[in-house]
Amino acid sequence: MKKLFELLIVTALLILSMGSVAMAVPHPKAVDVSLAVPNSKSVDVSLAASSVIVKAGEAVQLTAVTVKQGSAFTDNWTGAAKSSTVISENGTCVSSAEFMASAPGTHVVTYDIVMDAGSSGVNFEGTGSITITVVEPITVQTVEVRNITSVPKTDLLGNISGYSAIGDIYLIWSDGTATNYGKLFFNFSATQVTRSLCVTVYADGQAYSYTVWVTRPI
Repeated sequence: MKKLFELLIVTALLILSMGSVAMAVPHPKAVDVSLAVPNSKSVDVSLAASSVIVKAGEAVQLTAVTVKQGSAFTDNWTGAAKSSTVISENGTCVSSAEFMASAPGTHVVTYDIVMDAGSSGVNFEGTGSITITVVEPITVQTVEVRNITSVPKTDLLGNISGYSAIGDIYLIWSDGTATNYGKLFFNFSATQVTRSLCVTVYADGQAYSYTVWVTRPI
């Protein structure tokens, strides 16, 4: 009976020692993953355009200038076609691009750059944007002859043989405005009150010809 009691005590001590060993197992140490993420700093981007209001079909030249940081960089234009990116002598990163105004409306062009400082693990990030407004091209729609004046011409017998006339040519544009183009000299016969004229004008490097009707003031 004594031996059986001693055996029970040994067994109980063994179970308790196993429990204490299990409780002594340490928890895994947490790893700070944030140490692996590089630091990011912002840099200023100066963005300029040759024009911010253009007609459809025209091109806009864009330039982005950033003070160089680090040893390497990547950049990207959104909404424009990149031409080149170079490092200037004064230590700035200069990128150029072209925006083609294909459709009327408001267009936003964005430039992004990320510069890597290398072993320091620091990234320098910059972004800039510019809004370009594209309008419908204004074209010549027709011409008008205004402010007509005339003086009679007489023959040797003093009879009216016709009229010498002068008027102002106005270009009528697609937006409804009118521009004084110059003087037009023409004639009426003795019996004419109205007549047609073929008027040719030049605008935006193109020739436009129109038939217009004019009336002699009486």
